[in-house]
Amino acid sequence: MNAEKKPRSPEEMWKAIEEQSALDEMDRIASMSQAEIDAELRAAGFDPAEVAREGSELAERLQARRARELEADARLRASQARLAARRARRVKRPRAELVALIAAAEKDPRLPMTARVHYRNHNEEEASDEHLADLLDILEDLIEEHEAEAKEKKGS
Repeated sequence: MNAEKKPRSPEEMWKAIEEQSALDEMDRIASMSQAEIDAELRAAGFDPAEVAREGSELAERLQARRARELEADARLRASQARLAARRARRVKRPRAELVALIAAAEKDPRLPMTARVHYRNHNEEEASDEHLADLLDILEDLIEEHEAEAKEKKGS
């Protein structure tokens, strides 16, 4: 059974036309020789060497940014895996013990200052035991990760 295609709105049509136009322009430029590209740039009032230099600088900045994003993504995934492992081996603790352990973790000098500020405003009275256990896992993981980074820096 074929579902009828919903007609596009004027905005969707305009966006599709713009996207196709951009693709057509990329195809046109990709088929040009370097000499043709340089001539077109000069005709538009640009210096081809300057455009090439600016393009190279932009590519370098974008590659550096992408490398930082990949590193941050890898760290996030590693953190998520560590927290999942913590949850899997978590022992059920009484609420009073969770609160006491969280208070101790928040005062631990190995806890990064940004984490201390972020987590000091949690409301224990409104939090479920599960939430408190999650918070404790996060704080303990941050402490261990911060300590590992410090050791790594000393070893470098």
